[in-house]
Amino acid sequence: MISVDYRKSSYRLTISNLLNSENNDLIMFKFDTGAVHTIISIEALLDDIELENIDKNRIKITFENKFKTHIKTVFKSASGTDMAGYLCKSRNVLVDETEFKEFFYYLTFDTNRKLALLGDDFISCCDFVHSAGNDILIRGFDRARYTGQHKSGSITNDEISLAFLETVKK
Repeated sequence: MISVDYRKSSYRLTISNLLNSENNDLIMFKFDTGAVHTIISIEALLDDIELENIDKNRIKITFENKFKTHIKTVFKSASGTDMAGYLCKSRNVLVDETEFKEFFYYLTFDTNRKLALLGDDFISCCDFVHSAGNDILIRGFDRARYTGQHKSGSITNDEISLAFLETVKK
């Protein structure tokens, strides 16, 4: 069972191991039924120390050059601005304390803030219970539907890590 915590008028849950790093990259995602896709910004994916050593614009250029054939989707943010994201797939991700062999998200460079939204592509596959002002409990998850709605062409966590390393070496 996965618990989505009710905190300050929003629902949040922790997701970790997106990049299979030693620090387990614990990220707090907002459970957002208004978001069509699960989105994470580069600021949320990398901690502050790593961002100090990496030029975000260079990472974006590296991604644009290296992943031309991968899926890049443009979608509208809540404010109405266009955002582009690369479809990424991580393996063995922990959602709360439940392991997912495959977890999909769109990595975006189009914001300067930490943004991590668990969107409807994930939420629509959940069987959950909820009552007003309380936590959401996810009791079941349709993994076949979830993986089926994400097309091939996703960037793996290993490819993402290599792109970061290439950017740092330049």
